[in-house]
Amino acid sequence: MADFNFVTPSTCFQCSRCTHCCSLDVMLSDEELTSLADNVDSKWRTTKKVMDGSNLTCSLLQDNACKIYESRPKLCRVYPFFAIPAADLERFGIPVPDAAIHLIGDDGEKYLIIYDDACPGVGRGVACNWSEIVSLTISHLSEFDRHKEST
Repeated sequence: MADFNFVTPSTCFQCSRCTHCCSLDVMLSDEELTSLADNVDSKWRTTKKVMDGSNLTCSLLQDNACKIYESRPKLCRVYPFFAIPAADLERFGIPVPDAAIHLIGDDGEKYLIIYDDACPGVGRGVACNWSEIVSLTISHLSEFDRHKEST
């Protein structure tokens, strides 16, 4: 079974803008597909990738910085964190440490947040607005639900 890193009251984060995450595929909502226009790989619903030396990176990187950092896609904003419904963790028998932060989302469901410990910003800075991570995740997922309903 995979090990999960759960957000606890001592978890802190500050984006170092290292661009480590800029090689990841980010699933875009319909709204993001429209707003990013020429920077979208519509077949895969992600940002286009370009070669940076021997690495594939996001086409929105310029001089090792995100050209749209303040308006980047929702999944880019929440990375390295991922909100997961507590019911899903329970259903799959994934143990949750007592210290893990439990949050109630805008949809009334209980969520926990896990994170990618490969991100160098984890362990730096201050505690995040964990409720915002949950809200952005719910918003992003609901945009996909609306897309499924319209197709």
